[in-house]
Amino acid sequence: MNNIMNKFAYLRETFKIRRCVVCSNYIGRLSPIESRTVSGLDYCEECANKKFNICTCCDEIVDTPYMVSGNKVCKNCFKHRTGSCSECNVLELSSSLSAHGFRIVCSSCKISLARRFSVINLGEKKVISKTFTKNTWKGFCGVEIECLNAYIHANSFIRKEIKEYGFSQGTDVSLGGDGVEFRSVPMNGDLLFDSIESFGKELNKRRYRVDKTCGLHIHLEVDKDVEYLEKLYIFYLRFEDMFFNMLPKSRRTRKHCERFKVYYSDTPEQIMKVRDLDGFKEMLYETKYYRGEIRQRYFEKRRCWANLHSIFYRGTLEIRSHPGTVNSSKIINWFIIHQRVLEFIKGKSLEEIGTMRITKKVFLDIFSRPTQNYIKKRWRTFINLEEIDLKTRAPVYVKPSPHGVSLKGDSREVVKRRNQNV
Repeated sequence: MNNIMNKFAYLRETFKIRRCVVCSNYIGRLSPIESRTVSGLDYCEECANKKFNICTCCDEIVDTPYMVSGNKVCKNCFKHRTGSCSECNVLELSSSLSAHGFRIVCSSCKISLARRFSVINLGEKKVISKTFTKNTWKGFCGVEIECLNAYIHANSFIRKEIKEYGFSQGTDVSLGGDGVEFRSVPMNGDLLFDSIESFGKELNKRRYRVDKTCGLHIHLEVDKDVEYLEKLYIFYLRFEDMFFNMLPKSRRTRKHCERFKVYYSDTPEQIMKVRDLDGFKEMLYETKYYRGEIRQRYFEKRRCWANLHSIFYRGTLEIRSHPGTVNSSKIINWFIIHQRVLEFIKGKSLEEIGTMRITKKVFLDIFSRPTQNYIKKRWRTFINLEEIDLKTRAPVYVKPSPHGVSLKGDSREVVKRRNQNV
């Protein structure tokens, strides 16, 4: 009998067979029940958790634990081993959080965010700004931002996220599977610039990027007055090189932002002869039956860098030449340049626009000093700024004669006078 008891005592000591002091269940190496010893007394894990406050992270016993999603944690673990889900803001243990794109989320939010990219269209309803301090332009404008994201499913927006910025979200087949196009609703005043600034920060936060395949398109509301449209057409035609020299070489050869000469053969003299809006449309679409052409969204001439077709299709001038960017400062400066051009030509006569000398000085004088500095910086970045580089493809006009505007070629005398004004 003694031998049996000794063998049992030996086995109990060897395999640490014990009983819980509360529920009397066997605990130890041979038992599947977890155990804990506190002050020399043995407890099963369940009884120990009921009787004591045990930290889930470090297994230390604490007097007043912090509660994190139903788990008790000590002060040190609460400080270093917990975090908030960036989606639901619920406090969780770090072991329950994981990265999903740019977010750190809990397991339940990660499941809901593992979604396919969704197209979000906010429509074209105009939103009026209450203030006009940063941006005094009261005409409505919009912007299309083409960009890329390698984690497009994780980093794309859902409707409630993007609606506050005033942007729609869509795909762009020309950019491939990672390509996205964000399009703003028509806005004006400070609201336009504030939305671009805040949305640009969010795009950078979500790791959106651009390459040479991406572009930036801006839309500016214009009047459909024939004389105003003639001035607009002539100005952009004659000063085309000034704008292209602000852009990298890759944009000067892109088929999605071609020069005027690719689609149009009109000279400033021919444009000036147009007398009414119907005549302007006939010249632009090269047909008397232009109504069908106007209704075409993908009309071929829309690829011109200054998209005049958009004036009649959407009611806005579209500028397509700027390279893709998620830098809000560049986007805003590009708006300021073209808003100022539209404001400038409104205050000039048709003859004045047609007879302006095409020099960098004349061009820069249109803008404020900060904008002049920005343009010069772009010129220095992308081109050696010599007058020969800025030579326009459109003819240079001299003072109009009583019978109309007289066209003169680039004679030596004209070139000499033009260079004197550089």
